[in-house]
Amino acid sequence: LKEGERVMMFPEGTRVSEDDAVAAKTGAIRLAARFGVPILPIHIPRNKKLFHRFNIVIGEPYSLPKLGHNEFEEKANELMERIHTLAEVSA
Repeated sequence: LKEGERVMMFPEGTRVSEDDAVAAKTGAIRLAARFGVPILPIHIPRNKKLFHRFNIVIGEPYSLPKLGHNEFEEKANELMERIHTLAEVSA
């Protein structure tokens, strides 16, 4: 990140089969806040099939202000809300 490279992270920290099945982890938020890089929310549908085409929805990038230790979880939940909003757009 310091050298301008991009990193893709899944906020849930694991694969999930249903929306809201796993709470968002704070790692992506912590990295973005620490290095001052924008977050680009992307919705990847859960009902995709291997080797088939599917649509992804790319949201608007946004930046985080400096965060206190107790704000990471709240911002991780906000990120998931943005991703779920993108899911509604693709439906």
